[in-house]
Amino acid sequence: MLEFTSIMPRIVSRRLRASLTRHNAAETQEAEVARLASRSAYARYSTFRVGAVVIDQAGRCYPGMNIENAAYPLGVCAERIALLRWRAAAGSAIRRVVIFTPTRRTTSPCGLCRHALLHWAGRADLVLVARSEARWIRVCDLLDPDVAGMT
Repeated sequence: MLEFTSIMPRIVSRRLRASLTRHNAAETQEAEVARLASRSAYARYSTFRVGAVVIDQAGRCYPGMNIENAAYPLGVCAERIALLRWRAAAGSAIRRVVIFTPTRRTTSPCGLCRHALLHWAGRADLVLVARSEARWIRVCDLLDPDVAGMT
């Protein structure tokens, strides 16, 4: 398991830091891990670099980034890579999932990732992070389009 404590915290935008200050320092660091993971994304076709991190009950972080493929269905989203890493490492129950998108406003996960998150982390907290804002919901709220920002 990779330890990300050596790269946290780094520069987080002032607006995002202000948004995150109402929550604890660990969530700010987790958002930064997700942002840094997005830098490793392979987004040659969409240039939409997403980073995610799954945090288990023991506080371990499992980062993931999207990997695209010219054959669209063969790409893998950041959320599912983070879940795969968590599962492969036999992590404990998931406490929180943080997803970073390089957008002005937060972006909700795709349908396939919603299903995977609901299956493996249905009761976990979900933090959607963009460049200048963050939203806190529960993974189970992804079923409600109003809460998930789909309307």
